[in-house]
Amino acid sequence: MKRNRLFLIAACLISTQLYAKEMNQKKFQMDHINAAAIYVPLGYDANDKIEIVVEAMLPNLCFEAPETKVKVEGDKIAIDLKAKHFIPRNIYMNCAEMNVLIPQTVDVGTLSQGDYKISLNESQKRLPNENIMQDSLHVDETKSDGIDNNLYANVEYIDKIPGSRTVYLKGNNPSPCYELDTIEYFNNGNNTYSVLPILKQVSEVCPQVVEPFSYEFTVPEDLKTDRVMIHVRAWGGESVYTIFNNLLHL
Repeated sequence: MKRNRLFLIAACLISTQLYAKEMNQKKFQMDHINAAAIYVPLGYDANDKIEIVVEAMLPNLCFEAPETKVKVEGDKIAIDLKAKHFIPRNIYMNCAEMNVLIPQTVDVGTLSQGDYKISLNESQKRLPNENIMQDSLHVDETKSDGIDNNLYANVEYIDKIPGSRTVYLKGNNPSPCYELDTIEYFNNGNNTYSVLPILKQVSEVCPQVVEPFSYEFTVPEDLKTDRVMIHVRAWGGESVYTIFNNLLHL
């Protein structure tokens, strides 16, 4: 019994030493990775900073956070999605197999009015009949000289309530002279809600006093995909978003 215990202790020490050595001698490789979805908000015009969200699918826990590169040529937007992953050097280290979904923002910048085709990992070597994930983007003509057509609340994050379709848009407005007028929303017919928390100015004098807020928003039931993006336009041409487990709450 004592001999067995000593054997187990020795085995654990050897395993620990191998793990420590492995971590000190990491070998990495960059690979293309697949995506679970592309989320494309509506409502952009030629003055807006355009962003697309790609939900990367990491196949195991040896992959690090993904990287995205975007290239615009004419009416084509090509997104390249790669991630660095750790390659074990010995049989004692395994990469736990599980799909990890990580949303990644793809900053496209400003685009001219028109319709664009989006493709993901089109440059990757593929099997003859393998499909490339694609989507589309429409950019409207500029409606005003400013970045935004409306004054939006300075939303900093979206607070989700477990088991509920109610979310809270939270942040800090720059002055108490601004109040919420209305929250408008629309969807792209697929998997994305664009949410516009529009402010109104309620007094001529605007003291520079930070005003915290929490605006309630109920996620509509118009879209039936299992995961949807809630994309909220914010102050100064910024935006925030979250991925919402839609079918869990229908």
